[in-house]
Parts: sequence; structure tokens; C-alpha cells
Amino acid sequence: MENETVTKVITLDKHIAGLSSSDDSLVVGLIGDEIRIIDLEGNTLKSIQVKCESNLYHLVYCNDRVIYSDYLRVMQYTVLINQQPVKCRGSLISKQIKMLTLIASDETIIMIIMSSVKGKKELNKTYHVGAQLGSGGFGTVYGGTRKSDGLPVAVKLINKIKVTEWGLHNGHNIPMEIILLKKVSHVSGCIKMLDWYEVKNNSAHSYVIVMERPEHVQDLFDYITEKGAVNEETSKVFFRQIVETLYSVHRSGVVHRDIKDENILVDLKTGELKIIDFGSGTLLKDTVYVTFDGTRVYSPPEWIKHHRYHGKSATVWSLGILLFDLVCGDIPFEQDEQIMKAEVSFRGRLSHDVKDLIKKCLAIRPSDRPSFEDILNHSWLATPQLPVEKLSLHGNNNNSSCQHGNSVDTVSMSSQESV
Repeated sequence: MENETVTKVITLDKHIAGLSSSDDSLVVGLIGDEIRIIDLEGNTLKSIQVKCESNLYHLVYCNDRVIYSDYLRVMQYTVLINQQPVKCRGSLISKQIKMLTLIASDETIIMIIMSSVKGKKELNKTYHVGAQLGSGGFGTVYGGTRKSDGLPVAVKLINKIKVTEWGLHNGHNIPMEIILLKKVSHVSGCIKMLDWYEVKNNSAHSYVIVMERPEHVQDLFDYITEKGAVNEETSKVFFRQIVETLYSVHRSGVVHRDIKDENILVDLKTGELKIIDFGSGTLLKDTVYVTFDGTRVYSPPEWIKHHRYHGKSATVWSLGILLFDLVCGDIPFEQDEQIMKAEVSFRGRLSHDVKDLIKKCLAIRPSDRPSFEDILNHSWLATPQLPVEKLSLHGNNNNSSCQHGNSVDTVSMSSQESV
């Protein structure tokens, strides 16, 4: 595409435009001596003629927020709308636009214009919210449908006062969960966020996350509760999907921090799994974490004893708990003392390989736990697996249940600990 020459200076200020702070409009400055105020439907609300005398761009306010304030001598720009380069023309503005970025020819960002955060009006216009599906420490989830096509959705309502971690998105502070869902949107094994809204009702201030709601699914907790321990062939297919998904999640710079059977959906027709609920997650880092909002019986011994852990090794520990849960029908530890001892009691006809993988994941020393690559290359997962379509997803499974306590096969991990 051809770059256009900037010949005018534009000072964009909602006060100058005569708009109040409550206006839900997309403010767009166009080339030349005209500024147009355009709403989310693409309708021009107001055109303002400005007179300019220099070749400078100057943007100060958008929706009463300072988005950018600088003076740059640039003669050309490229326009990115939803990350795609297009020419800046009024006809291109539509309700799909979330952000407009003007970039100088030297790739210096000189202006960011974004729409107001969508609220209750836009939510009710787009979705029908139905009955409550469940609730937890981070919010309440409702069933719903998209009005345009009847698509089933899950609508998660999060009270602002319960948000413990925030992230920056287009100049706005929003719940970290929304940031994380955006970052993993390309990962097929994660639930997809379709939309998000900020809703204010009198004194109440909430965020709403709209997600896909797959049909014919059951969470892994209910699946195991109904069917008992999962046979090893099915467990291999399930576990490989989970590990590969989490590997992609980590490569996207995200750590989930609450991997457990309740946060994994099983498609009863296809055998495909999806990880849900990133409410306890955060951005992945190499240094230690000192906060944890996940499920305690899935937390590693270094957290129980020292209140410190690394994201990757703690995730591998939770994978060990989850794999035990799959093949044995229950989690291995209930009490803090059991977690710190990491004595795993197997009962039932389990292969040596699956027990070896569980023991490696549940090593007390974090540095002794395998990486995702090590897990995927482990002999248990390396053996041939049944195709998903041949799995028995509805019948009872054959593994005998493992139990806590005395057993013919009790394994104590290394008693050495380090963070």
C-alpha cells in the first residue's frame, strides 16, 4: 500500500470536540483538516474543521485519558486497524475496530486511538444471559447465547473488588484474566474468549467475560467421579493433550496456576480437551512467585513449606497430581503433611511406565521434575496410542482405584527440598 503524507497538525481533545466523558464513541482523526467523531456502528456523529500551520501530529486526550502526548516531525504514516495495514478513510471505520494505531515511517508509534470500553448496553445488545452454571472465588458463570446466531456461550461475571491482579491493555487497566485469555487465544486446547465488557450498575463495578461454551462436554472431575479411574490408553490421549496445551500456554508467556480436573473439559464425542478458568493465572516469569490462588491439594511442597515456587516446576507438580487422579480415580494427597512428604501409594494394575512418570513429576526437589519436553518424550507417552475416535469415552474404565495410606507399592520421593 502507499503511504500518505501528513500535511496538517491535529490536536484531538474530546473537550474541544464537545463530547462528554460518558460518550461511548470512537474518536478518529482523519487526514487533512477534518476530525470526525465516529460511534461504534460507524456513524459519523460530528465533523470538526481545524486550521493547522505545521507538519506535526499532536494527540492529547481520548475519552478523557491521555493516550499519547508528543511532538514528532514525520511526513508519512501507515495505518494499522486490528493489526492489518489499510488506508485511513472514513469508509473503513466499522464496529469491528478496537484500536487504530498510526505509525511513522521510522516505525515510531505516534498516535493510538481506541474505542471506549464496551459496557452493559453492548453486552445486552449482543448476548442473551441465562441461568447460572456455577460460581467460585473469582466470579459467577452463566449460560447464554449470542443473539445473532444462537451460539451457546458462557458469561463470567467478575466483581471488580475481587480482582487481585491487573494488566494494561490499550491504556486501560483490566483484570489479568482477560489479558491471559487474549494471549492464549491461538492455543486450540484453551477455551476461547469471544468478548469482554466493563459493567457499572450504581455502586457495583464488574467485568464480564464471554467465552465459547462447547456442547457435549463434561469437566474431568465429574467424568472421573462417574466412571472411576481412567484406563491407561485413554489417559495417555487425555494427558498428552493437556501437556501439549500447557506447553503452548507457557510459550505464550502465561502460567495457569490452577491445573486440576475441574478446570479441564472433555468433549464426550471427540475426546478433545480444553483448559478453562485462567482466573488464578498470571504472566510467566523465570523468577519465583510468592502468591498463589490455586487449589491447595494441587500445590507443590515448596509452596506449602516456603510460600515460594517457580511457575514451570509447580505446573509439572500439578500435572503429576492430575495424572495420578486420571489413572487412580482420586488425588494422592489431601493434607499438607502428605504433600510435603510426597509419598505416593499406588494400588491396582498400573504399568511401570505410568508410575515412573508420576513419580518424576512429583519429585520434592523442583529441579528434579521433568520439563514439558521430557514428559512428552517419556516412555509411557511415547508408546502407541489409540486414535481419539476409538476411545471408550462413555463406558466404565478398568483401572482399580488407588488409595492413600498403606499399600503394596508406596514410593517416597527424595526428602531433599529446594525452591
